Amino acid sequence: MKEVFEYCPNSKLLLIKWIGEFSMDEYMQGLDKFIIETKRIEIKNVIHDIRKLDFNLKPSKIEEIAKVRIKYIENKHNSIYLTSKPQDVVFAILFADMVKGQKTDHCSTIEMAVNLLKLEDNFEAISKAFKKLESRTS
Repeated sequence: MKEVFEYCPNSKLLLIKWIGEFSMDEYMQGLDKFIIETKRIEIKNVIHDIRKLDFNLKPSKIEEIAKVRIKYIENKHNSIYLTSKPQDVVFAILFADMVKGQKTDHCSTIEMAVNLLKLEDNFEAISKAFKKLESRTS
């Protein structure tokens, strides 16, 4: 599993792209790295691109991920999950139900994610950051 992120300071938006087969061990390692690298920035919104992440989808695994997420990350931001497969949508819905206290939604395009977060004024900068993120994962 690979995880890369890009920050858009004007909109306080963090873009995260997940690729490969989900691994709880790699998720934990990535979480440690994420916490260290984002300690000094203000995050109000997060777009998680999970379209190329392969979940071995089991409700118990989603619950385990949610518990870890709740333990280590404060729920002070809005999250949008970019989805493309039914299992992505199921994950996003179940995960959002388990992680309370934040606005969580899912959609299939970066344009819709920006609209849901009401960041249309920053679309050009966000689009450039997303393309930069894409180039680091190809």
